Amino acid sequence: MRTQFVDSSQLVLADFLRPEIATELESLIRAEDALLESGRRTSVVAGRTTNLIPPQTSGTATPWTLVGPPHIQRFVALPFSLSASSPRLVTLLASINTLFSSPAFRTFIATLTSLLPTSYTTQVRRFRPGLDYTLARGEPSDSEARLDVGLGLTPVPATEADVRLWEGGEVGGWEVWLAGEEGGDEATYGAEQEEEPLLALEPGWNRLNVVLRDAGVVRFVKYLSARAPASRWDVGGEWEVVGVEESEDEVEGGEAQ
Repeated sequence: MRTQFVDSSQLVLADFLRPEIATELESLIRAEDALLESGRRTSVVAGRTTNLIPPQTSGTATPWTLVGPPHIQRFVALPFSLSASSPRLVTLLASINTLFSSPAFRTFIATLTSLLPTSYTTQVRRFRPGLDYTLARGEPSDSEARLDVGLGLTPVPATEADVRLWEGGEVGGWEVWLAGEEGGDEATYGAEQEEEPLLALEPGWNRLNVVLRDAGVVRFVKYLSARAPASRWDVGGEWEVVGVEESEDEVEGGEAQ
């Protein structure tokens, strides 16, 4: 796997969670999606069949919070501190987020990539159909590379038609990496790009994605259309990294903090 990462700067690991955790989590996420999807798809309005856009407050019941500002991004996320009485779905998602910030996971990532994670940000996110997205953002071309790590938690749809909707990309929800342009307008990325993306990953279930994002590369989650089969769910974030050999040299030289 390390060789593959060195060659392609990315890894996709299927079936990341333990089976008993994955099974319970999938059931809870499907139940939560069913609440939002009930009566929303194929509704008849003025004699026409359409998919309704849910209210902007959908999915924002405590402890979920709306993340913005809307000229940059919009989705709902979990806070880092939770009450002891949180629902089981929230507890499971929060425990995965805690795992991502643990020394054990840091060691796991270093073993896979030969890169040592230093500082990081992680988040549990839900993108709701008809509402949510992120605009293209990245680091300046003179900055260091970042490691993007995300666990896709979007259950596989029950019907082949909905599976094809996700796979076709027309309903959005894909995470995309693009070569940025100096002085470019981030609001235009993901709209009408002639350049092919460096990488595009569809929403998936129980898949861990590890992507090395070079300086100057931007990433975003495409606007999730009201036609989407369900919400996009994920846990992940980004890490500042240094080469393992570079880190060892610092320790030998007495410069490590």
